This record gives sequence, structure tokens and C-alpha cells, in this order.
Amino acid sequence: EEEKKEDDWKPYIPEKPSAALFAVYTSPDTFWLSMDDYDAGYLYHCQFGNKDDRFQYNSERQDVVLSTLPVPETDLAYGDDIPLTSILIREKLNCIFVGLKNGFIRIYPYCGTEVFESLNDFWTEGAHDSEYGTVTNLVTSFDNRFALSGGADGNIFGYVVKGDLDILQQSSESPKMPAFA
Repeated sequence: EEEKKEDDWKPYIPEKPSAALFAVYTSPDTFWLSMDDYDAGYLYHCQFGNKDDRFQYNSERQDVVLSTLPVPETDLAYGDDIPLTSILIREKLNCIFVGLKNGFIRIYPYCGTEVFESLNDFWTEGAHDSEYGTVTNLVTSFDNRFALSGGADGNIFGYVVKGDLDILQQSSESPKMPAFA
């Protein structure tokens, strides 16, 4: 009986396809993909179906999903899956900046081996309007000391980025002890 239920199962395909929000190459043949709407809440690690025609449009080509990585929920009030809308990888800072549809910005650690090993460890900052402030762009200054985010709400926000060098300099400044006479 259970086998019959499995055989009858058909995947749900929404009438309107979900929009692709961004993709990041991990190799010439694989990439991470973030989707909106029905497919939100996961990052999809994909591989091009046919390596020979990967740079040509072919409506028959079927790319392969290698794995999925769940995105921890950020909208706990509604329990909705909030899609990731933009990405900025900064190897020198050992972090990945990610913009979300609800106006939040997340920073994930980047150890240089995998773009996304896990999405569980992150720092988050609410900046743009939660209804109309989808983060559309993330950039850093030429010296990586400042980050800027642009949102669909028309705002641009700036952030000071504390890099490894700043943290080391702060920790090396120990308090001075008074001299004993």
C-alpha cells in the first residue's frame, strides 16, 4: 500500500515559476542558486546538465540539483521562508555578505574551501524596510573597511567592517598597570 502511494506521488509545480534571485559559481560546472516564492528557503547546489552546451540556451536541457541547504528562518512571526536576494563574497575578510528579501543583511563566515558549508552560523543586521526593502546590492569599499547595501526601498546604508587586523590591534592593547614605587 505504501509503495502505491509513493508511485502515485507527483511533484508540485507552481503555475508561475519562481524567480532566480542570484547564482554563484563554485566551479566551471556547478553553482549555488537562490530562488524566490515557492522555492524560497533553500540554496540549491546545481550542476549544468550538458557540459558541451552550458553556454548556449537550450529549453530542453535539464540542470541537476546536487544538494540543497536550508536557510534558517528569519521571519519568526510568520514562519515564512525569506529568500536570499544578493551576495558578496569577500575572501580577504573571511566572510560572505548576504542580503535578504525582508531587508536584513547576514554575514556568514567564509573559510575558503566551500562558499556555503552551513547557513547556521551568521550575524544579522536589520537595515532596510521589512516590507519594501529587499536588499538588491551589496558592495565593499576599495580597502574593505566599509560595506554598503542598497535596497528596493530606495535607501543606501553604510557599515564599518571590522577585519582581522582591527580585531588583532584591539586585543593587543592591554590596559596599563600603574608602576609600583
